[in-house]
Amino acid sequence: MNVEFKKITDNDKFCSSDVRTRFIGLVHFFEDALLELYPDIKKEALTKVDIILVDATHEQDEASCQRNTINENKFLIKIVFNGSRDIVEKLAHELCHVMQYLSGQLMVVNAKNNIVSWGGEEYILDQLPHNDRPWEKEAIPYGMKLHSYYLSSRHK
Repeated sequence: MNVEFKKITDNDKFCSSDVRTRFIGLVHFFEDALLELYPDIKKEALTKVDIILVDATHEQDEASCQRNTINENKFLIKIVFNGSRDIVEKLAHELCHVMQYLSGQLMVVNAKNNIVSWGGEEYILDQLPHNDRPWEKEAIPYGMKLHSYYLSSRHK
């Protein structure tokens, strides 16, 4: 996966080259583990994926992942640096959504009306609580598993 950064404000946490280097390393660290969780996706496919990371501290959601409607291999991941969840777990969780999109399991049907498809069934986002969404029910434990994998690798 290729990682880019988009600056929103002058206080952007991604302005620091140390933070940028850490996040690039984290994305690459998670790649092999993501491929184990999503075996239908080939490693070569990840070389074509562009991840654009944004400090979303000024936004309401702790994190989000959006697929570009023109270039389907480009994903915008917004992360709040002061949220309750660990930032590494947030990144891992959002990378799971990238894999869900790549696998075709999660698809945007109508962005204007917030309609998505999961496994062929359509959902209106505004009518479904966040934790009741089936893609979240998959990404939450997978993100936690990836986070645990990261923590265990640091203690070796």
